[in-house]
Amino acid sequence: MWAYLTDLGIISSKKIHDYFGDVRKLLSVEFVRQMYVEFRRIPDVDPAKYEFRWGLRAEEEVSHYEILKFVSQLHGIEDMSVWTTQHKEMMKAESKKGRLPENESEEMNISD
Repeated sequence: MWAYLTDLGIISSKKIHDYFGDVRKLLSVEFVRQMYVEFRRIPDVDPAKYEFRWGLRAEEEVSHYEILKFVSQLHGIEDMSVWTTQHKEMMKAESKKGRLPENESEEMNISD
């Protein structure tokens, strides 16, 4: 994730971003405190590695569909289903919330 944010110009050699401030602290401390993300150690890995997961608040407030759509636009991709794994996860998450976009509901069997 850090490499991706670097590619986007959000993280640079400058520790403090003009708009976001200390991005590492924002993601790993502030967003964790606000329950948008969970930052946890991956078990049984040496040396220790950590992962970000959707937090409870993000699950309620953020649309997986809109996130995948945004990332697809960043990469110039029109068909979100090319992100096979992420598309399946998005379909399941959005259908559980009852907010699956109509044009997506026919494209994939969400019972997988």
